[in-house]
Amino acid sequence: MFPALVNCCTINWFDPWPQEALLSVSTQFVRKISTLEGADELQDSLAQACVFVHQSIKKEAEEFNQQLKRKVYVTPKSYLDLIGSYESFLNEKRQ
Repeated sequence: MFPALVNCCTINWFDPWPQEALLSVSTQFVRKISTLEGADELQDSLAQACVFVHQSIKKEAEEFNQQLKRKVYVTPKSYLDLIGSYESFLNEKRQ
């Protein structure tokens, strides 16, 4: 066998984030957007919308896999990218 392969490798298992974790993360990131400061109701709605979009994408990815047998991975990184993309888009439109 290859001892270096066994001794130096790790496997990262990622479980899907629960809805509460998604909401907590999106709330923290949305609160840091400077153009939305002071608009608490808007920030809360935006955080919930991020959770809804992410969960909808996961459902559609599963349906896509069932119909076309092609796997699309929806990861926590893609969720963070969604929030970051929204912030970039908002800043671009504000300018």
